[in-house]
Amino acid sequence: MLVHIISFYDWPVSLIKEIEQSIRNFIWSSYTSKRKLVTVSWKKVCRLVSEGGLGIRSISCINQASNLKLCWEMLTSDNSWAKILHSRVIKKYKVINYHIFSSIWSSIKSEYNNLLENTKWLLGNGESISFWKDQWCGNSLNNVLNIPNSISMHLAARVSDFIHNFQWKIPQAVSIVFPNISSLVNQVIIPVERKKDKLVWINSSKGDLTLKDAYLHKSPIGQNNHWAKIIWSPDIPPFKSLTVW
Repeated sequence: MLVHIISFYDWPVSLIKEIEQSIRNFIWSSYTSKRKLVTVSWKKVCRLVSEGGLGIRSISCINQASNLKLCWEMLTSDNSWAKILHSRVIKKYKVINYHIFSSIWSSIKSEYNNLLENTKWLLGNGESISFWKDQWCGNSLNNVLNIPNSISMHLAARVSDFIHNFQWKIPQAVSIVFPNISSLVNQVIIPVERKKDKLVWINSSKGDLTLKDAYLHKSPIGQNNHWAKIIWSPDIPPFKSLTVW
């Protein structure tokens, strides 16, 4: 129930702290409402067992990961809710900067830029990809060519605007201003078959963003501790392992 509800809304920080406080109390005192001296920080408790923690997932990280996953769904899913929300919050390929009444958008809008920084586009027809701002030929052309923000904000061209008969067609005026732009663009092969552009998650082998991938992004795996396997042995009663831990 907790994961289901937390997957759709950005929970208040105070509520998350209250729930995690109850979990901490239960670990150290066996009662959710009884406080006791805490000898290990909550951050360490939430590490994997192999890293010296108890493997308890941070609710705060789960909530952030869920919001990131939901933002991904809004950009990539063909479901009705995603298409409707996408049409409301993205106008002329730009994210709106005004408030709308949407509990989902209020929860995921803070993850939008984070999502773009960790994704790239696979070229299809080029109609969904910003020629200057999106990552589709390595880093974005804005960053590679050091285009100032005052100019970048007015660049609204799509990649499809520079494709003619399945070949790159860079206007002469653009090539004069940016002499190396042709070499950057020609690194990407234009598909012969017309298909939609695809957004892929950089840190995933399959390109899709799962909730597990999102959680690992928010809480990266650390270094293993050699003693973890020793104390959490199947031959040792769990309560003794916990005492040693």
